[in-house]
Amino acid sequence: MNEDMAPNPSIQCGVCSCAYHDPSNHCCLSKIHVDPMPGASSGKAEDESKCGSYRCRGNC
Repeated sequence: MNEDMAPNPSIQCGVCSCAYHDPSNHCCLSKIHVDPMPGASSGKAEDESKCGSYRCRGNC
């Protein structure tokens, strides 16, 4: 993670494996991109969308 990046309190994130995740459960990006999940049509956000800005931290 870039050391100049600071937690963004406007973006809550609980994905600990993401390089942009902060221990305070915030994203360190100033904005994120949300992508659709291919073929999903359940009507549930968790099934139909994902963070397109995700980058794996460490050895994923």
